[in-house]
Amino acid sequence: MFRCCLNRSNIYISTIRFRTNMDQRSVHNTNSRYVLLVIPITAFCLGTWQIKRLAWKKELIREMEARTTSEAVPLPSDILSPGKIEEMEYRRVIVRGKFDHTKEVFLGPRSKNVSSSFNNSSLISSRSESGYHIVTPFVLNTGERILVNRGWVPLKMKSSLTRVQGQIEKEVELTGLIRKGEKRPQFTPVKNDSLTFHYCDLDTFSTILHTHPVLIDADFASSVEGGPLGGQTRVNIRNEHLQYIVTWYSLSAATFYMFSKIRK
Repeated sequence: MFRCCLNRSNIYISTIRFRTNMDQRSVHNTNSRYVLLVIPITAFCLGTWQIKRLAWKKELIREMEARTTSEAVPLPSDILSPGKIEEMEYRRVIVRGKFDHTKEVFLGPRSKNVSSSFNNSSLISSRSESGYHIVTPFVLNTGERILVNRGWVPLKMKSSLTRVQGQIEKEVELTGLIRKGEKRPQFTPVKNDSLTFHYCDLDTFSTILHTHPVLIDADFASSVEGGPLGGQTRVNIRNEHLQYIVTWYSLSAATFYMFSKIRK
């Protein structure tokens, strides 16, 4: 009699433990399923955010195209005021004055932009022969000194002695784009020598050449025989947001499908 009661008691306790374990597993599985639901929701939100980023990037590209194709204006007298260069970057300006060929700095090595004119197509990078951009002081009619990136020359014409014909001495009027300096890319050395730089260090250029920190990229029309080839400005704006949209929405759909299958 006692043994029978004891056995029944053990069976009852085992049943309770089994049910408790089953309940705990059920709760755990339910929690796991809802944790999985976080993934498609997050991916969907990121995809939606990328749609907004895509719209912003398209507007930025339209603005850049409008700046580079707008009618050229005289260089503003307040160009050195705080924030003015950033505001004017890539805008077309006209300047009149003379080049000071007594000293120049070199930017490169750079490949040549092979476009034949200064328009939208000239802003598309084209791989070609390696060479350098020639940055020269330019003395405005007002006496102020600025910098002009005259354009590209092949390596064999890096020395000014090899392009005497292109060293214009007379007063000229040229059109170009306002540019600001570049940030030093990671792991990139500052320069090869005292006058050759891997990136546009505008402050250093202006110190070496005794000018204001104002740089203009001369357009193709400024090119002269025996001198640098103008129109070398390149605007590289990455626009990969559509790929990101497809990626995030695909991940959202796939993980939501997995969640719905597990839930069943």
